[in-house]
Amino acid sequence: MFERNLRLEALFMREINFALRNASLPDLGGLFTLTGTKLSKDKKNLTVYYSVYGTESEKQAAAGRLEEVKNEIRLSMKRRLRLKIIPNIFFEFDDTACRAERIEAVLRRIEYEKNNQRKQH
Repeated sequence: MFERNLRLEALFMREINFALRNASLPDLGGLFTLTGTKLSKDKKNLTVYYSVYGTESEKQAAAGRLEEVKNEIRLSMKRRLRLKIIPNIFFEFDDTACRAERIEAVLRRIEYEKNNQRKQH
């Protein structure tokens, strides 16, 4: 059953990518990426994680546009997939890239400070 959930999550990811490419929505702004999906145990809810590399206003605009086309995506999935249950879709911003960038900056600063201390001694 666990393997089936993984296959369904991958299938839904592909279908949502397809639906977003074909949806009637303007540019999502910034660099928009779907980063993952998580299907609930009862298979009725699907959380779709996404990231936007851009300004804060571009991130907010992407969130709003995704909410606008959520039902359109679900309808597209109903037409294309032969499944008993098409889950409700919830979009959630994935800030992993932002956190990784902050960690990288801290590591670079530590390395820089280490090098400066070596030069002083």
